Amino acid sequence: MKNKLEDYIHIENKLSKEVCSELISNITNETWDKHYWHHNEKKQLVEPDKNDLDILFSNPYQRDLLIDPITEVLVNYQKLHSNSAFVHKLSTIRFNKYTENTEMKEHYDLISSIFSNSEGVPIISIVGNLNENYEGGDFYLNKNKISLRCGDIMLFPSTFLYPHKVTKVRKGTRYSFVTWAY
Repeated sequence: MKNKLEDYIHIENKLSKEVCSELISNITNETWDKHYWHHNEKKQLVEPDKNDLDILFSNPYQRDLLIDPITEVLVNYQKLHSNSAFVHKLSTIRFNKYTENTEMKEHYDLISSIFSNSEGVPIISIVGNLNENYEGGDFYLNKNKISLRCGDIMLFPSTFLYPHKVTKVRKGTRYSFVTWAY
């Protein structure tokens, strides 16, 4: 019987180094936006500061490179935790770029800006790591450091029980992606 929060964190290495390199090459020179936080009580976006990461939503080519590995890990996750599929859709895949001195503050995934016009709420958070040639940029989930290798895809519930963050990058650039299943 699964009874610890850690039992619902799942990581598989599904992306080859070649796919990760191709994605980084493809997104590096795109026009990135600053990440905005949504303030739930005020029902508005909060202006980013200089330490917030940059984001970029995927195009069809990038999505095509990621959709099969993401789907495979998601199917495996559902088989581990249920006798039937409990999610059926994915949000748009978003890339995250952490340059030196940028981070993602601790939060949980109540992503009303993405899900306000959809037929669902995020149930599973899906995070993929595209490189390792940076210092800092550590992923913490429930105050525990999670070591992610190049090509890892991690899934965990999108609930207040799973607060997470990425610490400041000290050197290099960290590339990752995120999507949510609902």
